[in-house]
Amino acid sequence: MKQKLLIFAFSVMALALGFDFISTANPIEGLLAVGAVTSAMAQASPVGLSPSWLFCVSLTTVKRSPCNKTNPGGNKKWLAASCDDFTRAWPEESDVDANGYLTGTIPLKPGKAFAEIEFTANTAKADYAKEGDEGHQSYKHMAESKVSGYASDQWLALRKYLNMRFVLIAKHGDNQMVVYAHSEDGFSMKETHTTGLKGSDKREFTLKMEVDGLNLAPPILGPTVNVPVLV
Repeated sequence: MKQKLLIFAFSVMALALGFDFISTANPIEGLLAVGAVTSAMAQASPVGLSPSWLFCVSLTTVKRSPCNKTNPGGNKKWLAASCDDFTRAWPEESDVDANGYLTGTIPLKPGKAFAEIEFTANTAKADYAKEGDEGHQSYKHMAESKVSGYASDQWLALRKYLNMRFVLIAKHGDNQMVVYAHSEDGFSMKETHTTGLKGSDKREFTLKMEVDGLNLAPPILGPTVNVPVLV
């Protein structure tokens, strides 16, 4: 055990020297040294560590939208499903494939489906934010829209959102279907209504919703995923 500790200590010193070589005049020697030392550390570590603990997850390039391709904003459609209508937690990171898409069947109970929220054109948006200090970060999802009118069927439909949590699928301006909230931590809707002051004013509902403490940024539904919708 003492011999392993001694080897491990010298390996740490040699590793630092190897990184110094990489950043100065001897990059090849430095790379060879780092490779050899991390291998030795894996064998000599008194706590059974592998070299992977030394490095953060490798980063990949964050690309902007490509040239000669549109990137329209706004939302075209909203679909909502009660959290009580799911058979398991959804969406989960395990539902996301290697290409970053949600795949598989949406785990709804038999006979359950998403209901559309028909908003006024160009009034709906869906947002998210990664919040918190390092080591305590999570995601907050938000959405907002306006619905014109004040009819009895609207009154009845919105009544069903009272004290009810739900998952929202928003169809973005580029036709991507994106999932907001989570079946175990869903949106809660807040609504207001105004008649306006005069005949030309907008008589409409304003719908707002948000939830924080989520594990994922809003994931994108894969193009082959079927979304059951009430008709």
